[in-house]
Parts: sequence; structure tokens; C-alpha cells
Amino acid sequence: AGDAPGAREATLAAERHTRRADDLTRCRQLANSGRCLVDLEADGERGRALLDEAAALAAELQLPVMELDWGRGLVAQARAVTLAHGAADAWREYECRLALATVEYELGQADEVLRHAAAVADAARRMGEPQVPFADALAALARLRRGEAEAGAALQAGLQALRERDDKAHLAYVLNEAAALALAAGDADAAAARAGEALAAADAVRRPTQVARARATLAALPAPPRRPA
Repeated sequence: AGDAPGAREATLAAERHTRRADDLTRCRQLANSGRCLVDLEADGERGRALLDEAAALAAELQLPVMELDWGRGLVAQARAVTLAHGAADAWREYECRLALATVEYELGQADEVLRHAAAVADAARRMGEPQVPFADALAALARLRRGEAEAGAALQAGLQALRERDDKAHLAYVLNEAAALALAAGDADAAAARAGEALAAADAVRRPTQVARARATLAALPAPPRRPA
């Protein structure tokens, strides 16, 4: 996300390399390149054109292409943000930008997460809402993932704000992400605590995906050492 021009050139080069490939390979690369250009906001017009070309080829081949649907989804979300902003519909702009920030976090695009989180806060202020704890927590997670020193405190603040709002769905999501980061860093105690709280929150509001993620993290924890007999 920090080198959009470089990413654009690499993406277009990958597309060019498949122009003489078989139709299956060509279709998948068109969809991948189109999705990347849209996602990185490096060349949205070219990205949409590649997605349209991929769609035509996929229809001809009767081929389901995940990258194609993913790219179309990003295009639709970005258009929804533009329409909501143009209509001065702050609530819908807020929700759409929050969804985009979540997608960008899952793609590892930290700069884009921070940009969308700031836009979410702006939309929230236009609704008279001074705090955006889920967006703040996503931004803290993105900073934590890239090793920023103060991110841990920001994450704690975001989690506490979500608890105070009783926003269990978003709390479960953030806790699961924090647990995954802790597990990857070798902090089993923190991972266990985060995943355990995530499981309780997700179960309370019936979020099966977050329940499954919390259970997966708990199952991945190292077994405690055996006590001597």
C-alpha cells in the first residue's frame, strides 16, 4: 500500500505476461490484476476494465473465479461510499467505509486501513458521534501488526471502548485478531485470554465465524507442561 505506483506496474506486468497463455490462466490473471488495481486504488479505471474482460472470458468458459467476485465487490463498495458521500448520507458512508477498512485490514494493507479509519471518524463526526471504537481498534491492530510501539495501548483503549458500548460482535472480531497476533508473537497467555473473551462475546451474539476462529486459536495454543508425578 505504501508503493502504489510500483504495485500498479507489477500488477500490469503480470497481466501482460499472460496475454499468450491459455484461456483459463488468462482469465484468472485478468481477474487478479483487476482486483489488485481496484484494491490498491492505483488505477481504478484500468482495474474495472480488466475485471470486465475477465467476466466476459469467465462466462465463455463457464468458470467460477473468486478473484472476479472479490474485485466486483470492492468496486461496488467503493461506489457505495462515493454515492453515500455525494448524497450526504453520513450513516451509510460510515458503514461502507468501516467495511472497506475491515477488508483492507484482512488484506494486510495497513496504510489503507488508517486512511479508511480516518474517513470513518470524519463520517461519524458528521453524525454527531465523537467516537468510533471499532475503527480505532482496527487502526491499532494495523499499527500493532507492523510493530509500532504505542499500538498496544491504543488497542487496549479500543477494546475497552467496545466493551463499554457492549458491542460484542465487533469486540469478538478485534479480540480474535489480537489473539492471532499474540499467538504469532509467541505470547500464548495473551492469545488464550483474547481468544477466550472473543469466544464468550461471539457466542453471546451468535457469530459462528468468530466462534470458530476463537476455538481455532485456543486449539492452536501449546499444551501446558506436564507436572511431574
